[in-house]
Amino acid sequence: YKTHPFRKAEEERLIQHIEEALAREEKALLPVFATGRAQEVLLILEKYANKIALDGMAKKASDIVSQYPGYLKDKKRLKGVLKKVHWVHGHESRLNAAQHYPIVIATAGMLGGGPAIHYLREMKHRPESKVLFTGFLVEESPGRQLIETKVFRSAEEQFKVHCEMQQINLSAHTDRHRLFSIIRNLNPETVICIHGERTKEFARDIEKQFPAIQAVAPQNGDENKV
Repeated sequence: YKTHPFRKAEEERLIQHIEEALAREEKALLPVFATGRAQEVLLILEKYANKIALDGMAKKASDIVSQYPGYLKDKKRLKGVLKKVHWVHGHESRLNAAQHYPIVIATAGMLGGGPAIHYLREMKHRPESKVLFTGFLVEESPGRQLIETKVFRSAEEQFKVHCEMQQINLSAHTDRHRLFSIIRNLNPETVICIHGERTKEFARDIEKQFPAIQAVAPQNGDENKV
């Protein structure tokens, strides 16, 4: 439902934050989704590959993805980056990564679990370090709560985080403008809005923009015959 900022500008903003962390000799933690987003971020940060530690399910996902080059946009670049980054294996390797690699890419993207929490815990007292989210943060997720309150909360622990936090918009979804463009080109009789936090509002906007189209936003359990 949102209108996304220009993608290139967001990629440049991510690189700028990485550069700032490196200039300060501080750490940048990037919590990521294992499939797709991790590999995308690795390609954006290709020139920093030898400064990157890769941890969590992103390792296994990257390994699997690289075995299917026919589905990759730039298989050679991704393969090259994956050869250069440091793959974290085990607790001792994780401690080494926290100390010697200024950029850490680790799951989970919303801080709902995974090794990203370990790195967050290690750097929580460093105000010039950065936590850079690159994906959507569900409202009740630890990641969303962290960026809004600077407090990390889970079922097991709670702690204050003094790092700088940013959210970079690298959304894999289309935005409001492009959704309207799809509707305009397809010219359907009915549009059913089923994904997102503001589906009812979006359905109303569709009918306002396209008076000949019926738009509905069903609730769980609703039946729609079209």
